[in-house]
Amino acid sequence: MRPSLDAAEAFAIRLGWSVRRPKEDAVAIALLPDVDLVVQALDGDDVALGLTGGAWHAHPPVMLEGPDGAFLSLDLGALLVGLARGTVVVAEQRAGEALVDRWVTPSGGDESEGVVFRVATPAG
Repeated sequence: MRPSLDAAEAFAIRLGWSVRRPKEDAVAIALLPDVDLVVQALDGDDVALGLTGGAWHAHPPVMLEGPDGAFLSLDLGALLVGLARGTVVVAEQRAGEALVDRWVTPSGGDESEGVVFRVATPAG
């Protein structure tokens, strides 16, 4: 079942995130000054989640692999709570100064091979 964009927006605001509606069928949640988590309504009951500036996207529930190899399955609400608490972070892979990709991952990973982890903070 597709989460309501209105409900996603209200929940993100309740957690302290800054939120905007770039289009009628999307909600952009400001995780970092240069990174939004975009929730995009698709056909039927589907939604896509993505981070600005990266190719990564997912459809809830989001499966995240932790540093220990265990997988977490998170619905949109749990993902937003994890980002607010710092148990889920934004990972960025760079080649020099150029951004290659962005994705979300459980915290505690190894910053190696051009991957940097950034902790998102609600605007509060």
